[in-house]
Amino acid sequence: MNSVQLFHGTTKVNAQKVLSHGFKKIEIPNVGQLNLGTVKRLPGSLGYGLYGFEKDEQLARDLIGRTAVKTKQAVLSFRINLDAARLLDFSKSVYDMQAFRAWKANPILQVIIDHLGKKYRNGVKRHALDGAILEYYIYDLNRTDLGPIVDAVCSTTHTPTVIELANHELNSLPNGIEYVVRDNRLIIRESIDLAWIQS
Repeated sequence: MNSVQLFHGTTKVNAQKVLSHGFKKIEIPNVGQLNLGTVKRLPGSLGYGLYGFEKDEQLARDLIGRTAVKTKQAVLSFRINLDAARLLDFSKSVYDMQAFRAWKANPILQVIIDHLGKKYRNGVKRHALDGAILEYYIYDLNRTDLGPIVDAVCSTTHTPTVIELANHELNSLPNGIEYVVRDNRLIIRESIDLAWIQS
């Protein structure tokens, strides 16, 4: 098991709830809902789950500063215990990257990917199409025993910083590693702490 520290940006009110009761149960919609476009909320770029930046409080602050501008903000720190075999790693694992690319290149899947492209879009703030495609990939991995159940996904990311936004910089080079945790059992409950709160 590997222990990874993550930072999650949220509102001050939500941070207080998490500190008292833990993170709410992570809900992953089924592929049927995803296919029909009847999900309650769009997937993020790495699919559904609890997002956090590895060892990087500032990126969590920058992100929440752009998404929760009308409310007090906070950043939570927490650790996860992660079996590396159950991590889909787009930051370091060439195998994971190649396997995903090979899966996407299957002509049979092009119909599904084209269909998802009509329901979801990759925008500046959210790459919902990427997340929907990843959800299908994870579903196939779990359904066909192509690999172990995926508990988390990580990838390099570029999250615009306050300075970049102020200077109108357009940059796509990675500046952090982002995780999405798909199972609450990975979270070490006693590790959840307040890293920053807006005064």
